[in-house]
Amino acid sequence: MATEVQLDQEKLEAFVERIVLDVGTAMRGGLMYIGDRLGIFAALAQSGPVTSAELAGRTGLDERYLREWLGAMTTAEYIEHDSVGDTYLLPPEHALALADEDFPFFTGGMLQMIVPTVTVAPQVAEAFKTGKGVSQDQYLPDMYEAIERLTAPWYNHQLVQSWIPAMPGVQEKLEAGGSACDVGCGSGRAPITIAKPSRRPRSTATTSTPARWSAHVRMRRVRESPTRSR
Repeated sequence: MATEVQLDQEKLEAFVERIVLDVGTAMRGGLMYIGDRLGIFAALAQSGPVTSAELAGRTGLDERYLREWLGAMTTAEYIEHDSVGDTYLLPPEHALALADEDFPFFTGGMLQMIVPTVTVAPQVAEAFKTGKGVSQDQYLPDMYEAIERLTAPWYNHQLVQSWIPAMPGVQEKLEAGGSACDVGCGSGRAPITIAKPSRRPRSTATTSTPARWSAHVRMRRVRESPTRSR
């Protein structure tokens, strides 16, 4: 005879609440993606307190959709709402993380990564059945740009300043004209940073990547950068 399980009602209710909160957070991820990709966070960072109509005028976006988006971001405590003037404010502390791509802890790349990551969930589910992988070309191009934006603050603020000096002998060799090779370099931001003439005028960086989007962006960056990277 099966033993009857005695349920902890409080534990059950707390867990169901956790599920609801997690699903709500997952759904909000789409709105965070929209805020980043449509430049809404950037517009709020520059505007100060604004009404939804004023924000629509600044961005060229539909006011009704913006009003709903602002309400959702207010409940998420990303944005502050003043009920007296019916205005919305992105606090400066939030603006740094959401809209300043030079900030060491900029999160725009994470926000951009939400949709392309979830989009391949059906392919990943199929891989659970077959044991095969999900090929890189099944991801949206957004994924590669998101990765670049995610890692850019690390390369801009950590690579030359902290990471390379932490590796014995590497900095000295590069400064003496040594070469570096970045395999799977993505858009090439790291090797281009290493080979900047202002940092290491005699060093050379070589790059390699199989991703079509990344290779295209990498070559554009090399052309725009005063380096000997290739």
